[in-house]
Amino acid sequence: MQDESYRVRISERRMQTARARSETAGSRKLHLEMENGLIEVLGAEMNAVNNRLKSSQSVESFVEELEIILERVASNMTSRVPPRADTMMAIVAEIEEIGWNSVHDLHPDFNNVKFAVEDAAKRSHVVEVDLNMSYPHDPPVCRGATPIPFILRWRDGYTLRNVIEQFEEHLHQFQLLWDVLDDIDQHSWVLEPSVATRDLASRRIAIGNHCSIQVDIPILNPLSVPEVRFLGADSVILPLKDKLNQRLLLWDMKVFVLQNLQNILEIEFPTKQTVVAEELSVECAICYTYRLDGEIPDIVCDNSKCNPPGARPFHAACLYEWLRAIPTSRQAFNTLFGSCTYCGSLCYKPTFLARS
Repeated sequence: MQDESYRVRISERRMQTARARSETAGSRKLHLEMENGLIEVLGAEMNAVNNRLKSSQSVESFVEELEIILERVASNMTSRVPPRADTMMAIVAEIEEIGWNSVHDLHPDFNNVKFAVEDAAKRSHVVEVDLNMSYPHDPPVCRGATPIPFILRWRDGYTLRNVIEQFEEHLHQFQLLWDVLDDIDQHSWVLEPSVATRDLASRRIAIGNHCSIQVDIPILNPLSVPEVRFLGADSVILPLKDKLNQRLLLWDMKVFVLQNLQNILEIEFPTKQTVVAEELSVECAICYTYRLDGEIPDIVCDNSKCNPPGARPFHAACLYEWLRAIPTSRQAFNTLFGSCTYCGSLCYKPTFLARS
């Protein structure tokens, strides 16, 4: 990129979680390291990189997403040349045709414009358009926060209005998905993401007792059964996992995901109206912080006398380091065993979760 080479390291951490569909599978978390020079080149695109890092299920799928982002950034570097004066006048005319009230932001050199676009449900979106000196002969580079990247179709005679129309058409396919996600956001306590953007199709929902459920909604079939992972103490999540497996045939494709989960699990998810933040946003008992490298504490001692309410949850990495430091800890195959910081009962953690 720009005749520069940068080193990127992508590693995979395995987190031991309860899964609704597999008794033995663990969830994988990708960890990314890159040189500061590349971070500077990516700039605002680092948000997209981090979002894709969280949602990708494998190193291979993330690499494909990263390549798309890097190609987009490289294209922007070559295209961010101010258009000619006659082209700028044509751009002004095209913007006037759309309406200046739709302009979210405009670069002084007219090589970048952001348009505010509403979907069918009146949700607000922004499509960013890069215009180079050869516009409209060469197509603009477009991007927006959607679960599937927006790909512009371009031909002679097209204008910025065609960009808006195609983006509106692109948004239409995600209406049901966003309805499902909005329902989750409004009627449960979402732990992650802390700030939901429209390109994310996953939610981590608080269950209570320092436990949560990670739900990955199918993008193009959002009423179908999602990928589900339970996180927290086995004493709490294993009964829920068993219930989900046993009652999965009751899934109703006419009902939103959150209501289906409540019906099948026979629980009511806590909301910000029914609980206070301190009951869910509890700091790690080891590092005394809530977020560590973007992660929240989700591991709780399995001793029923320890939790709740006496115990606090742990970050996975903190518990790993704690158990490694205890002289009495022992290791069997790839699992560390040691004492809980609160009750002294046996705690354990797979050794392959932590370091990249």
